[in-house]
Amino acid sequence: MKADSLMKVASWYTISRILVLTLSFISIPIFTHLLSPNEFGEFAIYTMWIAMLTPFVGLGLHMSIGRAKVEFKERYKQYVSSIVFLLLILLIIALVTLSTFESFFVGVINYPSHWLYLIIVQTFMSLFINTVFCMFQFNGMYKQLAIVTFLQMLVSLLLSIYFVNFFFEENKAEGRIFGVFFIDLILGCALCIYAFVYGRCYVNMKFWAFGIKYSTPFILGSLSYIINGQFDRLLINEYLGAAEAGIYSFSYSIGMLLLTLAIAVKQALNPWVYEQLDNGQKTPVKVVYKHYIIVFSLLAVIMLHATPELITLLSKESYWDGLSILPWIVLAAYIQVLILNESETQMFLKKTLVNSSVVVVGAILNIVLNYMFIPKYGSMGAVVTTVVTYAFMLVLLLLININVLHFKLVSNRVYLMSLIYILASTTIFFLVKDSLVMRFVLIIFNLSLLFLYYMKKKKTSQKALC
Repeated sequence: MKADSLMKVASWYTISRILVLTLSFISIPIFTHLLSPNEFGEFAIYTMWIAMLTPFVGLGLHMSIGRAKVEFKERYKQYVSSIVFLLLILLIIALVTLSTFESFFVGVINYPSHWLYLIIVQTFMSLFINTVFCMFQFNGMYKQLAIVTFLQMLVSLLLSIYFVNFFFEENKAEGRIFGVFFIDLILGCALCIYAFVYGRCYVNMKFWAFGIKYSTPFILGSLSYIINGQFDRLLINEYLGAAEAGIYSFSYSIGMLLLTLAIAVKQALNPWVYEQLDNGQKTPVKVVYKHYIIVFSLLAVIMLHATPELITLLSKESYWDGLSILPWIVLAAYIQVLILNESETQMFLKKTLVNSSVVVVGAILNIVLNYMFIPKYGSMGAVVTTVVTYAFMLVLLLLININVLHFKLVSNRVYLMSLIYILASTTIFFLVKDSLVMRFVLIIFNLSLLFLYYMKKKKTSQKALC
């Protein structure tokens, strides 16, 4: 991929993600005013079950789409079509299993039976969507991906508001659920048909064998990632109730916007990164990853100092207890931004089992610490546990990539300097958090650094082109 093509892809991804993030920002105050903390918590737990089931019921097959572009090249579209068909078979199996053991699952999850069917169907619709979106990404169909992603978010938001206000006034959490469900159902079916028409390949044992072999190690790892991000909400709901889980989920949704933006940038870069690494060109990737870390370090600090205003502006007073935990969530999100680099390295090297093992160890640590601290310290125990778990995983990934795989794309100096800056900024935040003036000055300072860094790199790029 040429430099100008990379810039076009990155620009479209950036614009689309900014629009999606804008809608996410808009949706937060809307639903914190429409829903009580208890209803917000019920919806959060519903989405948690979808997230936890996604890697398991779909065998992690959507994770193979990027690597398949390198493996199969000319037969890539046939591969995608075949994988979507396999996911369709798994959907039928899941529905038959649920129907057969419905009373058992209702007893375990303690949800109405129709919610369980919604969870299963929406989980597979998300898998169809993610699989085809990944194909768009690696085929350079960035315009189509940007437009469809934005429309999905916009229509889902509008439909949820409509359902909550006019159809589910007695059960607003269910209105929120159906607003998201119907859009995913329509889009998932449409993209499923698109994949079949585009690839015209259904049963292909070679494709299925590759997908399962490549993706199976990710199942436990992906599930463990979900546990790291979602298990605390389940325990908070169990020990403290849905209202506390709602407040925690609200704060989490704000803090993790940083990670959402980082994932969008990585999705824009990944096709180019895979192409460069496949051709043995590590130096350009190292340069881009360095810029990525510096920019997100500054963005994290800016967000950190804005957390009190974000809480009060985006919610009503019943949610303001989340202010104490939001800075920790931003710190956890930043560590995950760094983890993305190291995990991507292992995915390119096809060391999926290694990557999954690290995540599994992190999940075990997360579960143990959450069981120890949530009953005693509540949400604060959960969020500190999250930071400790992700920090442990980052160190472990770095040690493996440097000492075992001998494949390093980010220098130790860049990591060290960025972490020192983040930790120093976090300490300063806790010292000045009650001073709006001081936090405002620090926000302006970091915005200035971000602008100066951008101008410096822009000037360097222009010189290189001359």
